Amino acid sequence: MKAPSAFVIIATASGCLLLALATACAPRSMSAETPPPRALWSDLPAFAPPAGAEPQAQVPPAALPAGPLTLRDALAHALLHNPDLAAFAWEIRAREARVLQAGRPPNPVAGVQAEDFGASRPSIADAVQPQLTLQLSQLIELGGKRMARQQLAARDLGLARWDYERARITTLADVTRAFVDVLAATRAVALADETARLVGDVEATVSARVEAGVVSPIEQTKAAVATA
Repeated sequence: MKAPSAFVIIATASGCLLLALATACAPRSMSAETPPPRALWSDLPAFAPPAGAEPQAQVPPAALPAGPLTLRDALAHALLHNPDLAAFAWEIRAREARVLQAGRPPNPVAGVQAEDFGASRPSIADAVQPQLTLQLSQLIELGGKRMARQQLAARDLGLARWDYERARITTLADVTRAFVDVLAATRAVALADETARLVGDVEATVSARVEAGVVSPIEQTKAAVATA
Protein backbone atom coordinates (compact mmCIF):
# COMPACT_ATOMS: atom_id res chain seq x y z
CA MET A 1 0.00 0.00 0.00
CA LYS A 2 1.38 3.34 -1.05
CA ALA A 3 1.63 6.25 1.31
CA PRO A 4 -1.42 8.52 1.13
CA SER A 5 -0.96 11.47 -1.13
CA ALA A 6 -2.80 13.98 1.00
CA PHE A 7 -4.18 14.31 4.46
CA VAL A 8 -7.16 16.26 5.66
CA ILE A 9 -6.43 17.38 9.19
CA ILE A 10 -9.47 18.48 11.08
CA ALA A 11 -8.83 20.16 14.42
CA THR A 12 -11.82 20.42 16.66
CA ALA A 13 -12.36 24.10 17.24
CA SER A 14 -14.31 23.57 20.41
CA GLY A 15 -11.47 21.52 21.88
CA CYS A 16 -8.95 24.27 21.15
CA LEU A 17 -11.24 26.85 22.68
CA LEU A 18 -11.71 24.78 25.83
CA LEU A 19 -7.95 24.20 26.08
CA ALA A 20 -7.31 27.94 25.81
CA LEU A 21 -9.85 28.67 28.51
CA ALA A 22 -8.38 26.05 30.81
CA THR A 23 -4.87 27.30 30.25
CA ALA A 24 -5.87 30.87 31.01
CA CYS A 25 -7.45 29.85 34.32
CA ALA A 26 -4.62 29.66 36.82
CA PRO A 27 -5.26 27.49 39.91
CA ARG A 28 -6.15 29.37 43.03
CA SER A 29 -4.18 28.77 46.17
CA MET A 30 -6.08 27.55 49.21
CA SER A 31 -4.89 28.28 52.71
CA ALA A 32 -5.48 25.52 55.24
CA GLU A 33 -6.34 26.23 58.81
CA THR A 34 -3.16 26.03 60.87
CA PRO A 35 -3.22 25.32 64.60
CA PRO A 36 -2.09 28.32 66.66
CA PRO A 37 1.36 27.94 68.21
CA ARG A 38 1.37 26.39 71.66
CA ALA A 39 3.38 27.91 74.49
CA LEU A 40 4.22 24.43 75.81
CA TRP A 41 7.82 23.85 74.67
CA SER A 42 7.12 25.62 71.39
CA ASP A 43 10.80 26.58 71.08
CA LEU A 44 11.97 22.97 70.85
CA PRO A 45 12.85 21.71 67.35
CA ALA A 46 10.78 18.84 65.97
CA PHE A 47 11.24 16.50 63.03
CA ALA A 48 10.23 17.98 59.67
CA PRO A 49 10.61 16.18 56.31
CA PRO A 50 13.35 17.90 54.31
CA ALA A 51 12.49 19.10 50.82
CA GLY A 52 12.86 16.38 48.23
CA ALA A 53 13.58 13.65 50.78
CA GLU A 54 12.34 10.10 50.50
CA PRO A 55 10.21 8.65 53.32
CA GLN A 56 12.59 5.70 53.78
CA ALA A 57 15.08 7.82 55.76
CA GLN A 58 12.49 9.85 57.61
CA VAL A 59 13.91 9.56 61.15
CA PRO A 60 17.57 10.49 61.68
CA PRO A 61 19.64 8.00 63.70
CA ALA A 62 19.24 8.64 67.41
CA ALA A 63 22.44 8.91 69.44
CA LEU A 64 22.01 8.27 73.14
CA PRO A 65 22.65 11.43 75.14
CA ALA A 66 25.71 11.31 77.37
CA GLY A 67 26.06 12.86 80.79
CA PRO A 68 23.28 14.27 82.94
CA LEU A 69 19.94 14.32 81.18
CA THR A 70 17.58 17.22 81.75
CA LEU A 71 13.88 17.25 80.96
CA ARG A 72 14.45 19.71 78.13
CA ASP A 73 17.08 17.43 76.55
CA ALA A 74 14.74 14.43 76.82
CA LEU A 75 11.87 16.32 75.19
CA ALA A 76 14.05 17.63 72.36
CA HIS A 77 15.40 14.13 71.72
CA ALA A 78 11.88 12.67 71.58
CA LEU A 79 10.54 15.34 69.21
CA LEU A 80 13.39 14.76 66.77
CA HIS A 81 13.49 10.95 66.83
CA ASN A 82 9.94 9.80 67.58
CA PRO A 83 8.83 7.65 64.60
CA ASP A 84 5.12 8.20 65.30
CA LEU A 85 5.58 11.97 65.23
CA ALA A 86 7.60 11.67 62.02
CA ALA A 87 4.74 9.73 60.42
CA PHE A 88 2.37 12.63 61.16
CA ALA A 89 4.90 15.06 59.65
CA TRP A 90 5.05 13.01 56.43
CA GLU A 91 1.24 12.90 56.34
CA ILE A 92 1.20 16.71 56.39
CA ARG A 93 3.63 16.77 53.47
CA ALA A 94 1.42 14.36 51.51
CA ARG A 95 -1.72 16.41 52.10
CA GLU A 96 0.06 19.60 51.06
CA ALA A 97 0.75 17.91 47.75
CA ARG A 98 -2.92 16.95 47.49
CA VAL A 99 -3.92 20.58 47.96
CA LEU A 100 -1.69 21.57 45.04
CA GLN A 101 -3.02 18.74 42.91
CA ALA A 102 -6.63 19.66 43.71
CA GLY A 103 -6.07 23.14 42.24
CA ARG A 104 -4.98 21.81 38.88
CA PRO A 105 -7.53 21.53 36.05
CA PRO A 106 -8.12 18.14 34.43
CA ASN A 107 -5.57 17.21 31.79
CA PRO A 108 -6.51 17.83 28.15
CA VAL A 109 -7.28 14.78 26.03
CA ALA A 110 -5.89 14.38 22.52
CA GLY A 111 -7.24 11.86 20.06
CA VAL A 112 -6.40 10.84 16.49
CA GLN A 113 -8.81 9.14 14.09
CA ALA A 114 -7.72 7.88 10.66
CA GLU A 115 -10.25 7.14 7.87
CA ASP A 116 -10.09 5.79 4.32
CA PHE A 117 -6.39 5.02 4.34
CA GLY A 118 -6.82 1.99 2.08
CA ALA A 119 -9.06 3.73 -0.47
CA SER A 120 -6.35 5.86 -2.14
CA ARG A 121 -5.27 3.90 -5.27
CA PRO A 122 -4.14 5.18 -8.71
CA SER A 123 -6.50 2.77 -10.54
CA ILE A 124 -9.58 4.28 -9.02
CA ALA A 125 -10.61 7.48 -10.69
CA ASP A 126 -12.67 8.89 -7.91
CA ALA A 127 -10.40 7.80 -5.10
CA VAL A 128 -11.45 8.94 -1.66
CA GLN A 129 -8.96 11.14 0.08
CA PRO A 130 -7.57 9.66 3.30
CA GLN A 131 -8.55 11.63 6.36
CA LEU A 132 -6.73 12.15 9.62
CA THR A 133 -8.86 13.73 12.34
CA LEU A 134 -7.14 15.30 15.31
CA GLN A 135 -9.37 15.91 18.32
CA LEU A 136 -8.30 17.98 21.29
CA SER A 137 -10.68 18.32 24.23
CA GLN A 138 -10.55 19.86 27.67
CA LEU A 139 -12.99 19.28 30.52
CA ILE A 140 -14.23 22.50 32.08
CA GLU A 141 -15.51 21.97 35.61
CA LEU A 142 -18.59 24.00 36.43
CA GLY A 143 -20.49 24.61 39.63
CA GLY A 144 -17.38 25.37 41.68
CA LYS A 145 -16.19 21.76 41.61
CA ARG A 146 -12.52 22.69 41.59
CA MET A 147 -12.97 25.18 44.42
CA ALA A 148 -14.89 22.61 46.44
CA ARG A 149 -12.15 20.04 45.80
CA GLN A 150 -9.52 22.53 46.93
CA GLN A 151 -11.47 23.38 50.05
CA LEU A 152 -11.84 19.72 50.93
CA ALA A 153 -8.12 19.11 50.44
CA ALA A 154 -7.33 22.21 52.54
CA ARG A 155 -9.59 20.97 55.33
CA ASP A 156 -7.86 17.59 55.24
CA LEU A 157 -4.53 19.38 55.51
CA GLY A 158 -5.80 21.36 58.49
CA LEU A 159 -6.92 18.14 60.18
CA ALA A 160 -3.50 16.58 59.57
CA ARG A 161 -1.82 19.58 61.18
CA TRP A 162 -4.12 19.32 64.19
CA ASP A 163 -3.34 15.60 64.43
CA TYR A 164 0.36 16.43 64.37
CA GLU A 165 -0.12 19.00 67.14
CA ARG A 166 -2.04 16.44 69.20
CA ALA A 167 0.71 13.86 68.67
CA ARG A 168 3.33 16.44 69.66
CA ILE A 169 1.52 17.28 72.91
CA THR A 170 1.03 13.57 73.62
CA THR A 171 4.74 12.93 73.06
CA LEU A 172 5.65 15.77 75.40
CA ALA A 173 3.27 14.45 78.06
CA ASP A 174 4.54 10.86 77.76
CA VAL A 175 8.19 11.89 77.95
CA THR A 176 7.52 14.18 80.91
CA ARG A 177 5.65 11.42 82.73
CA ALA A 178 8.43 8.91 82.06
CA PHE A 179 11.07 11.44 83.13
CA VAL A 180 9.26 12.12 86.41
CA ASP A 181 8.87 8.37 87.03
CA VAL A 182 12.58 7.78 86.47
CA LEU A 183 13.43 10.76 88.67
CA ALA A 184 11.17 9.43 91.44
CA ALA A 185 12.67 5.95 91.12
CA THR A 186 16.19 7.40 91.27
CA ARG A 187 15.25 9.33 94.40
CA ALA A 188 13.73 6.20 95.93
CA VAL A 189 16.95 4.27 95.27
CA ALA A 190 18.97 7.07 96.86
CA LEU A 191 16.71 7.04 99.94
CA ALA A 192 16.96 3.25 100.15
CA ASP A 193 20.76 3.45 100.02
CA GLU A 194 20.76 6.10 102.74
CA THR A 195 18.42 4.01 104.89
CA ALA A 196 20.63 0.95 104.44
CA ARG A 197 23.67 2.97 105.47
CA LEU A 198 21.92 4.26 108.60
CA VAL A 199 20.71 0.77 109.55
CA GLY A 200 24.24 -0.53 109.10
CA ASP A 201 25.56 2.20 111.39
CA VAL A 202 22.94 1.26 114.00
CA GLU A 203 23.93 -2.39 113.78
CA ALA A 204 27.58 -1.53 114.24
CA THR A 205 26.74 0.64 117.26
CA VAL A 206 24.58 -2.08 118.82
CA SER A 207 27.34 -4.65 118.28
CA ALA A 208 29.82 -2.40 120.05
CA ARG A 209 27.42 -1.92 122.99
CA VAL A 210 26.81 -5.67 123.20
CA GLU A 211 30.56 -6.31 123.36
CA ALA A 212 30.81 -3.69 126.07
CA GLY A 213 28.07 -5.44 128.05
CA VAL A 214 25.81 -2.40 128.00
CA VAL A 215 22.85 -4.01 126.20
CA SER A 216 21.54 -7.54 125.81
CA PRO A 217 22.72 -9.65 122.82
CA ILE A 218 19.09 -9.80 121.71
CA GLU A 219 19.44 -6.18 120.56
CA GLN A 220 22.22 -7.20 118.19
CA THR A 221 19.92 -9.84 116.70
CA LYS A 222 17.20 -7.21 116.17
CA ALA A 223 19.70 -4.87 114.49
CA ALA A 224 20.88 -7.70 112.18
CA VAL A 225 17.29 -8.43 111.19
CA ALA A 226 16.71 -4.76 110.37
CA THR A 227 19.83 -4.67 108.22
CA ALA A 228 18.78 -7.78 106.33
